[in-house]
Amino acid sequence: MLNLTAWRDKWDIKSALLDYPVFSPPHLRSEIELPIGSARENFSYFLEHLSFRLCALQNFLKKFGVDATTDDQGLAAVSNWFRRYGGLLIYYQRQNTVTLRAFTNRDPTWTSEHVGINVVWDLGIYVGECIIARYPSAYWALNTGNPDPISLKALGYHRPGVAGLYWPSECDPITQIFIDSQSMSFSMHGIGHKIILIGDLKSHVTAWSKARSVSPMSV
Repeated sequence: MLNLTAWRDKWDIKSALLDYPVFSPPHLRSEIELPIGSARENFSYFLEHLSFRLCALQNFLKKFGVDATTDDQGLAAVSNWFRRYGGLLIYYQRQNTVTLRAFTNRDPTWTSEHVGINVVWDLGIYVGECIIARYPSAYWALNTGNPDPISLKALGYHRPGVAGLYWPSECDPITQIFIDSQSMSFSMHGIGHKIILIGDLKSHVTAWSKARSVSPMSV
């Protein structure tokens, strides 16, 4: 059960989410099941609307007095905001996987009680942009998996990820922020255990944008 402060925060989130734009790529179903051509169309849509999504997020966070720039000061402010509000962005119902289905399959759609997933998605974009701002070779790329067959079933398969890193060579900030939000939601409702650094966007950016001189595979 949420405490009194969390209930007030939840009301503030609900009010701020009014009219938040819905991310609507051409193919509104699980990207895992999409043929590569359709996945590329969704990715093109993502790139075309990337600036708009960041602007929507920045306007949303301004309602809480947060300036979501990608520099260190902005990242710290957004990270602190996410620690407080991240678990309130997604719909919670005990022993129900509807929020996970919405994120992966886009069914239910990202409207009504699931509109907060759009903010989670855009926060993932923001984290990706913070990484790119700190790692010169980093860029957005379509996740097409790797030789391990299990990668073809990952939540981020056929979705945008950040590539051009050293080791590992890519990361999936969008899925990570969703996982953080859901874990924080569970914790706020008394489910599971609080995990250190869950919801710390600054730590994610630091870890993913840190240059590593030696690949673990070469040791």
